[in-house]
Amino acid sequence: MCGILCCFSKTDHECLSKELIGILHNRGPNSESILTVNEIIFAGFVLHHQGTEMCPQPIKTDRHIFIFNGDVFNLPRNACEISDTNWIFNKISGAKDERALISCFRSIEGPFSFILYDNRLGNLFFGRDSLGRNSLLMENSKSHLRILSTSYLSQDKRTEIAAVELPPLGIYKINKDNNKCCVVFPWQQPEEHWIAQARSLEATIGVRVLVECPIEPSWLSISTINHKKQKYKYGRCK
Repeated sequence: MCGILCCFSKTDHECLSKELIGILHNRGPNSESILTVNEIIFAGFVLHHQGTEMCPQPIKTDRHIFIFNGDVFNLPRNACEISDTNWIFNKISGAKDERALISCFRSIEGPFSFILYDNRLGNLFFGRDSLGRNSLLMENSKSHLRILSTSYLSQDKRTEIAAVELPPLGIYKINKDNNKCCVVFPWQQPEEHWIAQARSLEATIGVRVLVECPIEPSWLSISTINHKKQKYKYGRCK
């Protein structure tokens, strides 16, 4: 397990307290790095257990910042010497557009959660595998919007923070200039239970959820699942 975090600070609030750093460090004691880009804080705490060399996180290029927590079960044989994180990031770096970027996650088999930032467009992508096996939380308050793999919430009653474990609905996208709504690329065609979870997330965290076309992972045979056909409005944040 690794500790991952991204924080949009809305004020001069300190996103990383000593207590939270300690909790994240316990999940990834072998390497830690904190990075600030466009006033957004990214932090990666790595537990090294795969690849011949450790892959410090976040990984940063001119275009992307990537933090990953998970295991990929279907790595090709020629990639066995590198970490899962590097393998996925190489795929992401070669994506020509947003849809190609989203498709990079279609073929991943295994438990994972991730945070990816597009520095050019200001878009933050994050999510969990379709079974929700690795944790990823979302916190929203007057001072910050935070995505992280584990949490520390102050017991001070004056601190009003809405927090929820993100339901594994799909891949989420939030823009740094409009973090009052998010777009979800669902793993499968939304059905009644999916919509109920999306509405619950909206009510709890105070962020509007809009829906894009499904990703439909290549390993997940949706033909074997009984989906109820429903009319659903697709939209984008304005």
